[in-house]
Amino acid sequence: MNLFPCITLALSIALLTGCSSSGQIRQLTTSGTYPATEQLAPGNVKVVKPFAANYKSMAYLMVNEDVENKNTKFLTKLVKESGVFHKTIDIPDMERLIVARQLQSTVTGATDLISLSKIQQQIGPFLILEPVVEWVGGYNHTAIIRAVDPVTGETVLHLEKTAFNWSGLDDPAIYPVMNGFLQWARGEQISTKTESTKQ
Repeated sequence: MNLFPCITLALSIALLTGCSSSGQIRQLTTSGTYPATEQLAPGNVKVVKPFAANYKSMAYLMVNEDVENKNTKFLTKLVKESGVFHKTIDIPDMERLIVARQLQSTVTGATDLISLSKIQQQIGPFLILEPVVEWVGGYNHTAIIRAVDPVTGETVLHLEKTAFNWSGLDDPAIYPVMNGFLQWARGEQISTKTESTKQ
């Protein structure tokens, strides 16, 4: 009996399911972060600029449906339920807002920076957030949270952490970037471990 097809199938299933999030939101610790066995290293903090108070008004979760997956959905859920923002909207919500405000003639879409800058002038302050977990080959996935200010067009936060994992991405990738995001939103210094330890 040729076992190769069976082995290949088993590995494929493990690749698709073994490295996913549990989908269960943990209780925050007394320090206001999620319990996790790993944390960010300095190299995982790509960009960090002050969190402006008006960012709290609304977060625009600009997650492309083409790259959305279970892990990305979980990271997005964490951001939504973080309590940082008074309101969160996604791409379909933004498209409906453009139509409702009759901005079709002045903006070209719901995801390009020039249009979002014009929309901000009409509806008030918000923060563009891109929480995503990308497969980067093999069992490697990268959790990313990137925040952009539509007024200046500047990236004000960029955290990313790559993990190789068979039993889930919560501890090695998702919660570390989420904890960094929470600390940033509170105006705290993002806690990091030394570069010499495993990222």
